[in-house]
Amino acid sequence: MKYLFLDTSSNLTVGLLDHSFNFIDHKFIENKKSSQVIHSIIDNLFNKHNLTFKEINTVFTVAGPGSYTGIRVAKGIADTLELYNINHYS
Repeated sequence: MKYLFLDTSSNLTVGLLDHSFNFIDHKFIENKKSSQVIHSIIDNLFNKHNLTFKEINTVFTVAGPGSYTGIRVAKGIADTLELYNINHYS
């Protein structure tokens, strides 16, 4: 079981967590709008680890404080994944 971690509150951190909540892999981006790069970062991490969203049980997002727009980007992704029965915790 793997988990997706999204922190778009200030900078951008996208990560994959194992069943013990340790990072398997992560990417940290500074000084770019998360909405410009988050989708490609998620796609690259999934491709690198041969994952599909069917193998993700939960997405964790950081609720702030920070950039309202950045937080909404992560929330939007989490809301979409909830349509596919992927749990979301903020």
